[in-house]
Order: sequence, then structure tokens, then C-alpha cells
Amino acid sequence: MASAKITCLCGAINVPLDDPLPAKSSLCHCNSCRHTSGALFAGRIGPLENIPDDHTLSACTAYHSSSTTTRYFCSTCGAKLFIHDAGKNEWHTFAGVVDPPADLENVLDIQAHQGLADTHDGGMASFMTTLGGKTIPLYSTDASSPAYHLPEPKAQPLPDPHATLKAKCHCGGISLLIQRARHDDPSIPQLDRFIPKAEDGTTPTNKHMAFCCTCRSCRLQTGVSSLVPWTYIPAAQILNAHTRQAVLQHHDVDNVGAAADVNRDLTITHFWSSEKSCRSFCRVCGASAFYSTDSRPEVVNVAAGLLRGEEHDDGVMARGWLNWVWGRTAWRDEATQRDVADAWRGTGG
Repeated sequence: MASAKITCLCGAINVPLDDPLPAKSSLCHCNSCRHTSGALFAGRIGPLENIPDDHTLSACTAYHSSSTTTRYFCSTCGAKLFIHDAGKNEWHTFAGVVDPPADLENVLDIQAHQGLADTHDGGMASFMTTLGGKTIPLYSTDASSPAYHLPEPKAQPLPDPHATLKAKCHCGGISLLIQRARHDDPSIPQLDRFIPKAEDGTTPTNKHMAFCCTCRSCRLQTGVSSLVPWTYIPAAQILNAHTRQAVLQHHDVDNVGAAADVNRDLTITHFWSSEKSCRSFCRVCGASAFYSTDSRPEVVNVAAGLLRGEEHDDGVMARGWLNWVWGRTAWRDEATQRDVADAWRGTGG
């Protein structure tokens, strides 16, 4: 069998993974995992048999997410790579940066969901209570904590049309305000592609559309092996929380060197994953923030894990702001956690 590798989006990191797969692991939905990845949960592999060497770590940026936890991401492309627990002196790698053998359907053997108390709504665990015919337990923090009970879904009243939703990475270096979706902006071609209809199928809502991707590029940059959640938001409605001006995206800057500095007080840096596609992340904590492309510069993918719906009595799924396209996945064939991808697809009816 071909060996698995730990790699990043730009290729600066490419080392063998000697640990057996699928690896037994929990999916963590806690604030730290969401706000450092940009996704809504994360899974790890470890403790690693072979810890990363100094040469590998020299290509990474270290971020201390707690007094005992250090996370490492690729300094060039932002891929979330390793996590070190100083208290236990253990190293783990994030499941999404593992390129497994082609015949392996799942890199993780998922044992539980943890960190759910931080979500306020159960997050994405609601459709993953059973995977591969196996019941997956839910925990408020970890396996030693009380069981978590999924709350009953509740209708969310629409906020004031002028309200904003906070979006922020773990370190706070990317601090944004998201405006309500609007349908009267003539500057956005084919706006109806990106703003969902109401339940009657005709009247537009004032929510932004959200969906999940399973492509290799999204997987590698976020470190999440199964579902990477994005929401389509017009660039003009993504505001710098410090200035309340629209955040400048990659197509607004003159050159790559200036890209990290054009947005005052924001720690955004950019990586061009292809000639026309750009992925933006926090240069301090590594959180994935945006995906933008020259084919539709007016509309940006914003990482759903940065949205602070839990601070608006809305939960991390931010249902009062987002219309989730249940069951929709892009690039399903590139998923390395097929059981989760298939569970999500099953929500589409």
C-alpha cells in the first residue's frame, strides 16, 4: 500500500506519515478549532510516531492558542499542519493535510464529537450522530465531560436590515463585520446565483448562501479532512471592523507584496493557489478567511468558522444570517473523509 503524506497547499511541507490509517479520533467543534481553521470542526491524527523536525517547522508559523497548546501553519499558504500539547508533550497533525493512499475512504475512524458546548446549536454534529452505521457520542467538552444534547431547532427572527454579524479569527487580527444580504446591488452580475430564494422559491431572502466544499485545496489549507464550509458574500458587504470600510481583496491590490498591508489593522495575507484564485488567511493565527477568484471578484467566499453566530444567540451555524444549501458538496471525489461527506449529502433530501 502506498504511504500517506503530510503536505500543504504550496508544497513547502511534504513529509511521510507513518501512523496507521484510519486513525481513531474525535471531531472537535470548540471555539479554538473553529476560529483557527475557519471551518466548523477539526480532526487530528496522533500522537505522532515521528514528530516534525526543525527543517519542517522552519517553514511554519507557530501560534500559541493557549498556555500549553501551540499550532503550526505553513507560513506561505496557511495550511494548518501540526498541534503541540506541551502538557502531554504530544504532537498531532490535522487530518486535512494528510494525503492518504487512493484506496482509503476515511483518514479518521471518528469516535466522538467534542467541544459542542461552545457551539450553542450543536454545529455540524447534528447530521453526524451516526456514521457508517455507528452511533457517535456527543460531549460538551471532552469524553470526561457530560453528554451534550442537541437543542431543538428554532426559528431565528431576521435582524434589523442594518445589523451586522461579527466575524473574527482566534487572535482577533482579522476582525470583520458582515452586512445583511441585499438584492438591489446592480454592480454584482448574476446576483441571484449567490443569494438564495425563500422557501416559496421566488422571493429572495436577506440571508447569505452557505455550502460545503471537499476539494483538495480547501482541505489542505484549512486542515479539515471532510467538509469545509463557506458562505458567498458580496465583497462590498465585508467590512473592516476598525474602519467600517469594505475589506480590500486580492484583486484590489497592485502587487503581492502589498497584499498584507492594504487593510489597516487587519492581519490578512494572501496566497495565490492558481493563476486566478486566491486564498487569504491570518498571518498570526493562520485562520483561513477568504477564497476569491478573478472569475467573480464581486463575490467572495468567507470561511464560515469565523462567523460569530454563537455571540448573537444564533449558534455557529448562524441560521439567522445564512441559508445553508443542505446536501450540497463541491468536489466530492476529492474527499478524504467519505463518511462525513456522505452524511452531509444525505441532508439534501
